[in-house]
Amino acid sequence: MSITYHLYVILGIIKIALLSYLIGSIPFGYIISKWKGVDITKVGSGNIGMANVYRTLGPAYGIAVLILDALKGFSAALLSQKLTTWCAVIPIDPSLAAVIGGAFAIVGHNWSIFLNFRGGKGIATSAGVLAYISPYVLVIGFSAWFLITAVTGYSALGSITGALIALTLGVLSLLRVGKVSHLFFQQDYYAWFVIIASLIAIYRHKSNIKRLMEGRENKLYLFGKPKGINEGEAEEG
Repeated sequence: MSITYHLYVILGIIKIALLSYLIGSIPFGYIISKWKGVDITKVGSGNIGMANVYRTLGPAYGIAVLILDALKGFSAALLSQKLTTWCAVIPIDPSLAAVIGGAFAIVGHNWSIFLNFRGGKGIATSAGVLAYISPYVLVIGFSAWFLITAVTGYSALGSITGALIALTLGVLSLLRVGKVSHLFFQQDYYAWFVIIASLIAIYRHKSNIKRLMEGRENKLYLFGKPKGINEGEAEEG
């Protein structure tokens, strides 16, 4: 293939990356909290994600941020893939395009250009990408998060557990263990995405891991705070 073709491919990847990064950078948590008169970056953990909004503004606003952040990942993966099929403006594998788009949406969420490269921890945005490329992994990961959070009250622990499960499934798929690759991932690109996204999510929770080990991590009550409980502000976002 000619050098011109390779340059065309590289340019296409850059276009996907930039578009997806901008989509991911939309700080819905910040926008919604500002609409309510609160600067979420200066409250609680300072993160713009669902948990910090949930604790600060209440369940309805937290769930709204969860859905909108997930839609960023889903739409970035969908749009990136369709750009290679609908109008063939980007000559790369559609599955790879979806992975690139999803990955850069997560980068945008975690390090938003609109918030001086601050942001959330990428859990909801990663979930949105998984909804498009590997819904079974999303169901398992979300179930783990919900169960752990409901039982222990630690959203961070639930997120880390879900990420570890997804990471394990990705590794098993690439190693061709059992039927994991056929059941959960249509393409190896998807397994690689899950591995990398899971590692990023765990890394972004490093402060939560430290607080969990020290017994200082506060809780996120999915079904309302029990009477007599008065928690501090520190929690994941």
